Amino acid sequence: MAEPVGFALVGLGYGATRCQMLAETPTARLAAVVDANAERAREYGERYDVPWFTDVSGALTRDDVDVVGIYTPSGLHLDLAAAVANAGKHVLLTKPMEVNLARSDAIADTCADAGVELFGEFYLRYYEDNWRLKNAIDSGVLGRLILGEFGFKCFRPDEYYRSDGAWRQTWELNGGGVVMNQAIHAIDKLTWCMGEVESVHAVTGTYAHDIPVEDTAVAALTLRSGAMAVLVATSTFRTTSGMDDIYGGGFTTRAEVNGDRGSLSLLDDVLTMEKFDQGSLGRFDGKPLNVFDDIAGALTEAGYESATLARGEQARRPVEIAMAIYDSARAGKPVRISDYRRDAVGEALT
Repeated sequence: MAEPVGFALVGLGYGATRCQMLAETPTARLAAVVDANAERAREYGERYDVPWFTDVSGALTRDDVDVVGIYTPSGLHLDLAAAVANAGKHVLLTKPMEVNLARSDAIADTCADAGVELFGEFYLRYYEDNWRLKNAIDSGVLGRLILGEFGFKCFRPDEYYRSDGAWRQTWELNGGGVVMNQAIHAIDKLTWCMGEVESVHAVTGTYAHDIPVEDTAVAALTLRSGAMAVLVATSTFRTTSGMDDIYGGGFTTRAEVNGDRGSLSLLDDVLTMEKFDQGSLGRFDGKPLNVFDDIAGALTEAGYESATLARGEQARRPVEIAMAIYDSARAGKPVRISDYRRDAVGEALT
């Protein structure tokens, strides 16, 4: 068995949740932690008995660091990813890849030039029933796809948008509001399960927060398969059910997909209904434990293949659709996703 792959984590706000995940992953291990807040960096370094740093450069000198996971505000990803790649370490980015396509492409170019791997983390892919949904679609048990409904609804108080330097309410560091920060999960799940998007017609608005970015969005999407999909997202939804999160407001997710031979419904990433003309869903094996386990497989196993791991261009896809949602909402008309693909966008930011 190969030695566990070593990960350094940068950004111990949201990234702190990944320390324990790594501790529970046999194929990977936490090798270092980095945070600009020295007290926080020391706390997690001592808790997990690993070196801690207040600047990524310290972690990059370590031979036991193979991959650096970046969990900072999105608009800081480019500079950090460039430093990591140029040090010869593989790059893992939390969602979204960056705040726009030019900066996302610059990251991809830097990683390619440095000869290192680029991965995106979309943790909902590793939930058991999301995995079953994707495999049900891929297996054809639903028949020809007709309609998908995907939603991510949460509540975020005003303090959420004002905290940590108020980066979550800025286009520069967050890339937008609920679409780019929260609904990016639903966007990825939609495309991961249902396939490529052809066009988007969206409406966005700000209803319950005094912020310059949106807190609510609805989008109608047409898919390459001929199916349709609807995306709903808001940070104004108070809930006493759903799932807890580290911000205290809770959230709820929904995914419903039907074809001409069957239907599936998931609420809060748990299968709640399945109905097929023929056959049954059953179980689907082979899912990695989490993104760290997935990356370890990719780096240590020859010919490794994974339906859950977002590599390179796949990590860019949700940003394409998020940008299309914003442009469609501003223009008040549908936009085509082909205009957001790499060959259409042009030269990356340098």
